[in-house]
Amino acid sequence: MRAQCPSSHWSSCGCENGQEREDSGSRSCLCSSSPKAMEHVRLKDCKPSLRRPDPSKDTAFTNHVPSMTSESSQMDTLKGYEVSSKYPPNQQDLQNMRHDFYSSRPRSTSHFPSSRFLYLWSGWISLVSLYNVWIIIYRYAFDELHASTIKIWFTLDYTADVFYILDILLGLRTPFLQDGILQREPHKTRKHYMNSTRFYIDCLCLLPLDFLYLSIGLNSLVRIFRTVKVYRIWDFVYRAERIVRRSSLLHISKWVLFNLIFIHWNACLYRCIMNSIGLQNDLRASSGAHPIHQGDNFGLSLNDTAGAQCAFANYLRSLFWSLRCLALLHPLPANADFNAFIHGYFVVEALVGILLLALLYGKINNAIGNYDATQNEFQGQMDEFKRFLIDRKAPEILQRKVISWFDYLWRQSRIPDEQRVFSHLPDSLKAEIAIHVHLNTLKRVDIFQDAEEGFLSELVLRLRPALYSPGDYICRKGQIGRQMFFVTQGKLEVLAADEVNVIATLSAGSYFGEISILNFGSIGNRRTASVRSIGYADLFCLSKEDLWDVLREFPAAKQRLEQVGLSRLQDAKAQLQLSSACSDNSIIKDLPDNQQTQTAGNRQKN
Repeated sequence: MRAQCPSSHWSSCGCENGQEREDSGSRSCLCSSSPKAMEHVRLKDCKPSLRRPDPSKDTAFTNHVPSMTSESSQMDTLKGYEVSSKYPPNQQDLQNMRHDFYSSRPRSTSHFPSSRFLYLWSGWISLVSLYNVWIIIYRYAFDELHASTIKIWFTLDYTADVFYILDILLGLRTPFLQDGILQREPHKTRKHYMNSTRFYIDCLCLLPLDFLYLSIGLNSLVRIFRTVKVYRIWDFVYRAERIVRRSSLLHISKWVLFNLIFIHWNACLYRCIMNSIGLQNDLRASSGAHPIHQGDNFGLSLNDTAGAQCAFANYLRSLFWSLRCLALLHPLPANADFNAFIHGYFVVEALVGILLLALLYGKINNAIGNYDATQNEFQGQMDEFKRFLIDRKAPEILQRKVISWFDYLWRQSRIPDEQRVFSHLPDSLKAEIAIHVHLNTLKRVDIFQDAEEGFLSELVLRLRPALYSPGDYICRKGQIGRQMFFVTQGKLEVLAADEVNVIATLSAGSYFGEISILNFGSIGNRRTASVRSIGYADLFCLSKEDLWDVLREFPAAKQRLEQVGLSRLQDAKAQLQLSSACSDNSIIKDLPDNQQTQTAGNRQKN
């Protein structure tokens, strides 16, 4: 009797549809999903013959992309080959097939959209864009592109063009998200980029208008389209806002940068307008008057100070008078002749200045409000508590205790409602954060040592924060224990039966109460000592209900935990008997074994 290997196994084993196997076991399909078939494989002394299937004949092979992160995953790549031999391949054959796989595997040079490389590249392109935005208009307004400076400017210009070209090439290989899936295939990234508005803007930036230098001369305006790349500055700022810890400072820096760009362009346009009507504000104008002169021409034509040494000084002078226009401080002569163009320009400057001042006041107010928002909210909560205590005629000591508690929270920058903050995160991120923070803490507990990772991962999601102020009792002797605690910050003291003598001191990394949550009779549920906070203490607690909810899903862990718990409970009973015989040597069963031994040793020394 013969059976055919189903074609659905092709993607996982590499057997052709129609390869036979016999129930007697002489031949069998090498299918990893069929362990019974693997038991019937018979080996023969023959040299293996390996050949790769033709992707053009079977499209399923092209969809099989094995992982190469481990030896087992490397063996999975052999499933893309047809094995006509009954003897497994040797080590040399494995190396040949791996080399064949890697040599035919397409190399991917794409980067994740939020990768560090793209972040740094975006910052560099932003600087290149800022160079064009700042320099092109400056060279045109102040005639800085001439024979003596052409080599320097052309070197910088065409170096910037090279980076623009590299940015386009990188855009062709930048992955993108589609339906929540990161697309890395080169043809998809290329198509996505070329159909986007960004591609057309990048092409507009590189229009070869520099050939116009040959016909119209050295005019910087032929490169004006290079300035449309300014959008990369916004792109870099957006990326930076997602990375930096304090985005408020970045918001202010961004606003200052954009205003500096506007002021720079305004100064250059002011210079161009003055030049267009024959007025030039050079260094030889008097310091107390504007270069516009009372006269028939509504101005005084003066030549700029010659030489490149005074170029920056001329720029500062234009910057000064343009800022006076924006600040509504422009001293127009009372008897000046009317010039529609000049007056219209000053009106526009005044309106823009008013708008900028309004934006400035609003931005400052918003920045101050955002800075104080958290403090105001926190202060409001504290005021509500104080009014509540005053209305209920609470004692002064209790009121001071509440105020001290709020002051501690504010100084420690603590978030009382962590559940509200984490409610915005998906469950997967919550689990990842909890595992990173608390998994090592659980592994230190004796009863949780050697437990499976899945059980501990579920358990860390059930930990809840708890804060205690000085003198607060975490638990008292004789209470029914429903929680175990992990100390993350602060110090606790374990008290004897008289609640005066201190048996032990717990610090960060300690834990207690693990036996009380195992639910082994009345003895295991009762606290045998009181634990009190010395100062402000941060703890995490695990409730009995949460523990047993997780144990229902992990029966193997439950069985092991019960065995460990019974052993610990017997030790606790022996300690209780010793405590009843000698009250001075009361030992708390909830302490770890190493702390119990250390405490007993200290007593014997004393």
